[in-house]
Order: sequence, then structure tokens, then C-alpha cells
Amino acid sequence: MLQLYQQLKMFGWVALWSPDKIVLVIVVGALYALLIGPYRRDIPGATPVSPVKILSFVAALGLYYVAQGSPLYLMSHMVFWLHMVKMAIVYLLVPPLLLIGLPPWFYAYAFRWRALKKAVDRLSYPLVSLFLFNGLFSIYHLPAVFDYLNTHRSAGILYAMAMFVASLIMWWPILNPLPEREEWSHIRKIAYIFANGILITPACALLFLSDTTLYQTYSNNDLWALMVGFCLPPGARAVDLAGLSVQQFNMLSPLDDQKLGGILMKVLQELIYAVFVVTVFYRWFREAREEERRSEAAVLAEARLRERSEP
Repeated sequence: MLQLYQQLKMFGWVALWSPDKIVLVIVVGALYALLIGPYRRDIPGATPVSPVKILSFVAALGLYYVAQGSPLYLMSHMVFWLHMVKMAIVYLLVPPLLLIGLPPWFYAYAFRWRALKKAVDRLSYPLVSLFLFNGLFSIYHLPAVFDYLNTHRSAGILYAMAMFVASLIMWWPILNPLPEREEWSHIRKIAYIFANGILITPACALLFLSDTTLYQTYSNNDLWALMVGFCLPPGARAVDLAGLSVQQFNMLSPLDDQKLGGILMKVLQELIYAVFVVTVFYRWFREAREEERRSEAAVLAEARLRERSEP
């Protein structure tokens, strides 16, 4: 990876560190600070935000920049398995951290706009939210779609935005940000997470089971140069991409790179989902213990009351 980073220095600091993304992260972070700080007084029912939520939101912004603004972004256009790592960060880590980081009163305030609340309620219906994100993710990795979206700027940006919104919707039923919304049972949440893991598998299997290279953007130099030119931010140093080859930046063959990408995506997805399954189990166990303690305390109090009432 260090060798690849050294090679990419030819593209310049702007291409490697994306100052436009730095500005975006700073602006969003500042708006969040204003929301939970001075502006909180103007929102009915707003309460102080816990350090855990603040840390979650900051982590989401940090991970977003790592995936979309750091050298990883440019490197992911040279090495396919890094592209899949970037996808896992953007669509499986950033959305739940954002949802956790925003306080419940923010959602209650935003959902005063009934059209927004109605849209979220309908899209977060389990069958819809399950197939919306996983369907868009699977379609994205069809060879013709993948190559087209990565060589056409406007279409690629719109599709990426649609996938990000779909990923937020996918995580919504698990995290249940609204306190007045009916809470899912723990077993239902676990089943939902497992269903997500199953539905994302075909797209990953397509990558690591294929015996041929699927994506021309990572094997055809002309399409690769077009994709790299598409990803460079404004102000990046001009580089003669026509004189370069994708294999100059990748030690793996295109097929091995593709297979590793599919395996990594599946492994990362399983690890991320496993963390949330463990979290749900922990909450389930903790609530069961609290209920047991309340029951024991009630029995003990009743026994003491009977003892006092006896002559």
C-alpha cells in the first residue's frame, strides 16, 4: 500500500487529499455542533446530546472522509479490492453511525414535515428496505452497469446518492431513532440483519466465483483512464493517463483482484453485521436481567409487606 501511495503522488496533493471533501466534512461538523449547541434551545423538547452520540457522528464524518477524500479514494480506482473496502465503509459503516449520532428530537423535529415522515415510514417497511439497498447494490455490480456508472460522472453521482439514502433506510428499522415508534422485538432485528447478509451474498459471489474479469474499467486501459479522470477532484494536477496502465499500480492480476474484492466485501459485511447482532443480544440480555431484578424486587417487597401485616 505504501508503494502504491508513492506511485500516486504524481497526481498531486489535491487528488490525494481532496480539499473539497475536507471543506464538506468541516461544514457538516459545524452544522451538527450548532444543532446540538446554540440552536438546540429553539427546538421543542430538545435535550443535551450524550458523548456517545457525538462520538458516533464524528466517527461517521471521519470514516466518510477516509473513504471519499483520503488517498484511499484514488487508490480504490487503481485496485478493485480497495474499491470494495471503500464501499463497505460508505454504505455499511457511515449510515448507522450517522443515524446513531443524531438525537431523537432532531428526527421528531424534521418529521413535522409529514411528506418526509410518510416517505420514510413506507420505505422502511422491512421488505422494502431489505430489497431497496441490496437490490441497488447488486445492480451496481452488474458489469455493464458498473462500467457505465464509473465512466459517466452525473449518473455515477446520482446512483451513489441513491445507494446512500437506501443504506440509511436499510439501517433505520434496526436503530429505531424515533422514541414514539413501535420498537421491534430483538429476535426480529436479528432476523432482519441475517436477511441483509443473505441478500448481499449474490453480488459478492458474482465477484469471487467468476472465472473471467467482469469489469473493463479495471482491465481496459482506455476505460480505466476515463474512470480515473472522472474521480479526480477539481484542481488536481494534470497527468497523461494515456501513457499509464492500471497494472502499473496493482500487483495482482485483474481476476485475482476481483476475487479478493468479492471475498473482502463479504467478510467486512459479516463482521459489521455481527457487531450489530452482538449489540442486539447484549441489549436483550440486559433487559431480561433488569426485568428479572424487578420481578425479584417485587416478590421481596410483597413478602416483607405480608410479614409486617401478620400479627
